[in-house]
Amino acid sequence: MDGISFSSDSNLRELYIAGTSCTSVDLADCSALTSLGITHRGHEMPSVSLPTSLKKLYLHNVLREGTNADLASLSDLQYLKLGGRAATKGAMRHLPDLPQTLIELDLWDGVVRGLERVTLLTNLKRLVMPLPPTAEQLPVIKHLRQLRHIDVTTMEGMHSPRGKVIAPWGRP
Repeated sequence: MDGISFSSDSNLRELYIAGTSCTSVDLADCSALTSLGITHRGHEMPSVSLPTSLKKLYLHNVLREGTNADLASLSDLQYLKLGGRAATKGAMRHLPDLPQTLIELDLWDGVVRGLERVTLLTNLKRLVMPLPPTAEQLPVIKHLRQLRHIDVTTMEGMHSPRGKVIAPWGRP
């Protein structure tokens, strides 16, 4: 599949694209879109254009070092779930610049560096991290736990007790 795009007259409010291997995702003109989830299965990360209207964003194996999406410009974003397999070619290993509006940040495996950027998020109320944290992450996590307004939660993977992968925002 080459690419996914929607026209500006689309009334989509929520979109979840599962298991795609497309090379581009262009949703910049979807001004009604407030919730977006993308899981990518290809070896090459897609180029991504996101609408600024997003409030919830879930990306797995989508972002790469560089990065191919400007998350800091998403001025309404409140919830972000990020991650990706470290083995994926060009996978994002550093946390990108993030918008100040974030209230909850959920990190999957793969995002291992740049966690100190979270300390700059003044509105952040909750940070979810996979276990075990790396030696590099421990000092930052300890610092974040000292900030009383941030609930730092660590969890073992993103699977339900029955082994099914938990879909974004708790939907099975």
